[in-house]
Amino acid sequence: MRGTGTSKERKAIWIRATGEITVYADNKQTYSTDAFVALPVDILGREYYAITYKTHPEIMIVGIEDETNVIITFPIGATLPISVFYKGITYGDGETMTISLNRFDTFHINQVSTNADFTGSHIVSNKPIAVFCGNYKITVPLSSGSSDHLAAQMTSLDTWGMTFSFVSTPSRGVGDLCRVLASEDNTTVTVSGMSPQMIALAGDFLELDFATDDFKTIAADKPVLVAAFSKTYQNDGFQLGGDPSMSLVVPNRQFGSDYTFSTVETPSGEFYNYLTVTIEDVRKSGLRIDDAELGAIAWKGIPDSGGMVAGTLTFEPGAHNIYHVDPTVVFMAMASGVAQLNSYKYAAGMRLAHINTVCSTTTPVAGDIIDNDCDGKIDEETNNGNISDDDGDGLIDEDLAMPPRSDGSWGEWQSWGTCSLTCGIISGLSTRIRNCDNPAPVNNGLYCAGNGTENQTCVPSTANCPS
Repeated sequence: MRGTGTSKERKAIWIRATGEITVYADNKQTYSTDAFVALPVDILGREYYAITYKTHPEIMIVGIEDETNVIITFPIGATLPISVFYKGITYGDGETMTISLNRFDTFHINQVSTNADFTGSHIVSNKPIAVFCGNYKITVPLSSGSSDHLAAQMTSLDTWGMTFSFVSTPSRGVGDLCRVLASEDNTTVTVSGMSPQMIALAGDFLELDFATDDFKTIAADKPVLVAAFSKTYQNDGFQLGGDPSMSLVVPNRQFGSDYTFSTVETPSGEFYNYLTVTIEDVRKSGLRIDDAELGAIAWKGIPDSGGMVAGTLTFEPGAHNIYHVDPTVVFMAMASGVAQLNSYKYAAGMRLAHINTVCSTTTPVAGDIIDNDCDGKIDEETNNGNISDDDGDGLIDEDLAMPPRSDGSWGEWQSWGTCSLTCGIISGLSTRIRNCDNPAPVNNGLYCAGNGTENQTCVPSTANCPS
């Protein structure tokens, strides 16, 4: 998906699977890695805003269906005037570009200028699209020093939230920058320890500078999008450095209960990998990673969060799974890594329910990631057979979580099958099977250990031989 200038190409990649999968993308350029979680097609939307940083900003729009019309409106008042050249026309501040995409088409927009910034670009389409944003290779903040590629997939406006738990990037000493982007005019943003601030117009943003080990609650009175930027290495104490990365902060209402994620490799070696988990303090004991308890973690409270804490653990390279034993308990997990003048950071997953829309009551399906009863919560009832009101709202099983995770167990062996040979004096083979269905695995539980097939030798009967 590496775009060329401002142009339409066919660089989309279609990934399909017979079961649930997670997909992560990373740029593995030497000393310039970043990564993001790729979003499934069924949750893509029709309205987005872009977030980038300053200098060499990029936007990539991907067509999911034929005859998709896209309108891009560039922001007004950026650090440097917008100047995007396409098909003989130069587009500037506040101007609108209209394009048409078919399935697999990609439209790449960039501006090769210091201080150029696409943050606040408004992207609207008549059919679902995927939108990716970032910067070619920059320092954060703009200064001398090493630079990194930045990339993240944007979430559609109907999934934005109003409350966020920000936790600074682990293993660094220079802090992070955050951008809070408004979807509506006159949005008030309140951050722990700071006076409320107003964002006057939709598409405008507030930039915040947080120190290392800052834990903050970011709350808005209207839906916002929050992006975090790790800073350029500044001899900040960690022996391997680290460098800029870009990630979206997950709205609290979009926390999930189960994530499968993978580490990133560099061309020159492995990262030191971290997972930062944010959860209610009273719920943290139920977390499991790779089916084991988390062990000793230094948990720290998040101010103004109503009892949320965050802690960081390290883990080996490869794929991992973190979940809570109670599927109604949700949490945020941010994966990150540092190497020599290199870094990555991304959300291990998120729910992406359509929470920023008018809600209508619906019939629940377990784990459907829908606010079925329009109470502001998602899948909050325990799936225990319609026996109790688990969330105390006077209703039973009105918004069901998945059932608790449980491993599978083997059923009884079935009868031996017929011998593979029907005649002669040479031994054949007979097979019997058993199924992992007593019970079957539930909600990502482990499949039965061992073999479901067993063979034994058998001697065919000579009575079956032809005369």
